[in-house]
Amino acid sequence: VANPADREMAQFFLQKGYETEDGKLDAGKTAWFLNLAVSLVAGIGLLICLLSLYILMLSIFLLLQKNNEKLRNLLLLGYGVAQVARPYQQLTVVLNAGVLLFAIGMVWLLRRLYTGVMSELWNNFKPGSLLIAIGAGLVLFVLISTLNIVIIRRKIQQIGKN
Repeated sequence: VANPADREMAQFFLQKGYETEDGKLDAGKTAWFLNLAVSLVAGIGLLICLLSLYILMLSIFLLLQKNNEKLRNLLLLGYGVAQVARPYQQLTVVLNAGVLLFAIGMVWLLRRLYTGVMSELWNNFKPGSLLIAIGAGLVLFVLISTLNIVIIRRKIQQIGKN
């Protein structure tokens, strides 16, 4: 067969009452459990990422709300929305860049730790490229920073209209 760890094959053997050698059914159960564990961890990670993005947006709104009167005065003095928004936008971009650099450093460090162990367990183990993680981080950095910049600009425009 093409995949000895296929779940359907394991169910077929169990229905017919067949016994197997080599523990290949155990490999199927292990593969199923690993897929379940990875899916669960990925789901929890996605939920944590969404909640952290929400908290970041909330902190931006709170910062702008705290300085609401000062921002309104600057706008009334004739400063443009872009000028008033720029320090807040720069702050969020710098913080996002710092988080990105920290995350890349942690991924690099953790990969160094587990690739050594994996190489000892499997002779043919070849780790994937770190460029995929860096690329994904850069894409998320650009998306989140752009979203933050737009939100800050809109909030300051709202302050100017009130």
